Amino acid sequence: MNGQIKIAFLTAYLSTGGAERVTINIASAFFRKKFNVQIVAATVVESALSDIPEGLKVFDLNNPKPLDSPSFYRNTKSILKYIRQEKPAVVISTSDYLNFALVTARFISKTKFKIIVSQQVHVSAYLKELPWLNRMFIQLIQKVVIRNADKILGVSKGVVQDLIERYRVGAHHLGKFQAIYNPLYEEKIEVMGREKIDVSAFNVPGTRLITVGRLVKQKDHDTLLHAFKLLLKKIPDAHLFIIGIGAEESNLKSTTLNLAISDKVVFLGYTHNPYAYVSKCDLFILSSLYEGFGNVIVEALSTGTNVVSTDCPSGPGEILNNGEFGFLCPVSNPPMLCDAIIRALQNKIAAPVLQKRAKDFSIESIAGQYTSLVFSLLK
Repeated sequence: MNGQIKIAFLTAYLSTGGAERVTINIASAFFRKKFNVQIVAATVVESALSDIPEGLKVFDLNNPKPLDSPSFYRNTKSILKYIRQEKPAVVISTSDYLNFALVTARFISKTKFKIIVSQQVHVSAYLKELPWLNRMFIQLIQKVVIRNADKILGVSKGVVQDLIERYRVGAHHLGKFQAIYNPLYEEKIEVMGREKIDVSAFNVPGTRLITVGRLVKQKDHDTLLHAFKLLLKKIPDAHLFIIGIGAEESNLKSTTLNLAISDKVVFLGYTHNPYAYVSKCDLFILSSLYEGFGNVIVEALSTGTNVVSTDCPSGPGEILNNGEFGFLCPVSNPPMLCDAIIRALQNKIAAPVLQKRAKDFSIESIAGQYTSLVFSLLK
């Protein structure tokens, strides 16, 4: 029966990024369960295709700028063509702009396929960063999507609650909302974590701290650098390793110079295997202003590495179960982050405990929740 159900996963970019990997993981799990699965991407990055199981179809809508407002017409037209050609039973979408185009395409096509949209970020926190006009536009299309989608998912309970409160969702629509965590745990993370590292800048004695993520304001590496400056007064042999690239890189490097800690902070740039670095560090640190879930926390737990994170909206507190599986501190507070790092170093949680927690977010476990959801919609 599964093979008769065609499920499409709609994403803006099919690439090797964290959110995109989540889409690939879920789609692949459905494919292994013998569903007729397709991935539909506005833009396909060739390097990501190596992660797609043989036989799983990928449709490229050839829209290089799918998240620009002017691309709405092109997105809608491309999705409409796909729907009429492939006739999916369910479409699962992960982008606000594509969500809006998807519900519009269904209205135009007058077809009855089911729409599941997934919100990947804490909306209220994200909207604060946007110019007024962009903020109004996003809120408008999200209201339309909430009214028309069959199911609205949040990647954490905090994301779901924020959507309900922000848009004053009435009792008659509450049943549409559900939290399903991202599937991140894979055994291969543990295997990749054991890979040797031949990088002289990393192979240094002392306490090693690490963070992984895009170098953007959302991740608030500035607070981490100031906390690390305070930490060096108490743990002078500490080193901080930063994996990632982004628009804030030059500013962050300038900050290390201004704080006189540049000899203790190493920018490693992009690496295809961050797990090999994370597994060999004393602590993984996330200093974000906001998240949707916090994929990198689950990945760090998978390597058995202790985690310190800001208790930002939302996701980290849920993954770490309010401090049971890691150490939490307030957002944008260097002294408190420094204190949390010291507490974590002095009270480490055993690696098997952390890895067991990571398995709560396994691909097969989370895919099972998606499978149940799909069947409930198609009854």
